[in-house]
Amino acid sequence: MILSILIAILIVFTIVFSIFLHFASEYAFKEAFYARRKTKEDSIKRLNNWGLWNEEYFENLQMEDVFITSKDGLNLCGHLIERFEDSNRYIILVHGYSANHYLHMPFIPMFLKERFNILLVEERSHGESEGKYATYGYKEKEDLNLWINFLEERKGEELFLGLHGQSMGAATVLLCGARNRKVKFVIEDCGYSSGKELMRYQFSKVDYVPFGLVYWLLNLKVKRRCGFKFEDVCPINAIAKSEVPIFFIHGDADKKVPVNMAIDMYKRRNREGDMILIVPNAVHLTSYKEKKEEYERMVHDFINNADI
Repeated sequence: MILSILIAILIVFTIVFSIFLHFASEYAFKEAFYARRKTKEDSIKRLNNWGLWNEEYFENLQMEDVFITSKDGLNLCGHLIERFEDSNRYIILVHGYSANHYLHMPFIPMFLKERFNILLVEERSHGESEGKYATYGYKEKEDLNLWINFLEERKGEELFLGLHGQSMGAATVLLCGARNRKVKFVIEDCGYSSGKELMRYQFSKVDYVPFGLVYWLLNLKVKRRCGFKFEDVCPINAIAKSEVPIFFIHGDADKKVPVNMAIDMYKRRNREGDMILIVPNAVHLTSYKEKKEEYERMVHDFINNADI
């Protein structure tokens, strides 16, 4: 009798725990992949709050809408500024998760000052680009390779090409730049070193969730629905043996992507030509706002060193 009761309790516990894991992993999936995409108005409002939006300047930029098709058939949109017809200097700006190219526009004056033609891309499932899911850099790195091919074909010559990304865009430029020999330098701003460790960090904020089990189930759903696993997104491993110079930038008050990820990547590389800027009191995406002059000065020095 007692044994039967214990077995029944165990069965009930197993069922309840399985239901809990299912809903916990579904919630985690929703948080990771269904964040509301920002509109133009959302982005401009944020930039105005940060003091980084100059309406007259940005609205009068000569910007051409350009398009490519991803390997899996998605129509992807970009916005091209070719101010210097005699220059082969191009930089691609890659925004973060749930953002759009507007949030990257404050960097335009800095790179125009360095005489770069500029391509701002809309990552898959963001802005005007098609797609249901973001993949944290996994498929985005291949999209970025196609954008690089687009620019080379358009210009018709070898480029002095750089990549600048923020957050998920930073992970994307690291993954792409580490393997694409056409890339001459990478600037990553508040990017993560590992998709798995980013999930672990997010799970750590909720005490009652067992990371190992929920993560395992979440990963199964990510693989089935999105075609990748979080272990597939590992910039720290991708860049370990890459020769491309990298500038790591991060705020020490970042609560979305911990600053130690940038420090770990910089130390893992230990490569001459790399640079790192840790901005005191900067939260996610705000290093440029907090230390604009130092940011621009170090970007200038970094690019000049990469162009030797």
